Amino acid sequence: MQERAFKRVTARLEANRMKHATNVSEMRQKKDRIEKKRSAHRAESAARQRVEEDALAAHMVLEEAENERKNAMMQRKREVQIEAQRERRAMRSSDAAAARKRRANLSDRHGTRAVTQIPEDGMPPRRGRGGRMRSRRAPMKRPTNRKIVHNAIVWVCLAGEHLKAQREPTLRAIDQCDASLNLIILFGSNKRLVFRGEL
Repeated sequence: MQERAFKRVTARLEANRMKHATNVSEMRQKKDRIEKKRSAHRAESAARQRVEEDALAAHMVLEEAENERKNAMMQRKREVQIEAQRERRAMRSSDAAAARKRRANLSDRHGTRAVTQIPEDGMPPRRGRGGRMRSRRAPMKRPTNRKIVHNAIVWVCLAGEHLKAQREPTLRAIDQCDASLNLIILFGSNKRLVFRGEL
């Protein structure tokens, strides 16, 4: 009887030990699965964060390039405006110098200090009643936007080496036009038969 009882107790202890070992093995497997899931989640989060950082960096690079392009366009526009102002000032100064020279020649010719202007036809000013000289206004030159359009085509509209084949014939056509004419730039559309003009 004692031997049987001992065997039953031993068998029960062995069964409990096997059950405990099984439970420990299952807990370890469950812990390993949880750790693998956590590792996969951390790797996925890190990959997602790297993708977001790369996208943000690319967006910042594109935004910086766009800002640089806008700044370059504004700088070119300012340069064109400054060049146009310089040309207008030079034209005014040359016109003023020519007018002073004509007045000086007229004074020397007639022996008087009368402030008159010689017309473009070369005829001297006419005398009125009492021998007084009547001044004749010389025709003013009409302003032209040729240089402004030239700079706009070179630096803005058709800027760059890839548009050289279109830019050169355009500049030649502008040079062949009358110097006193104002020019208009037309922008065509391939989708609709419309044009948009710029002075």
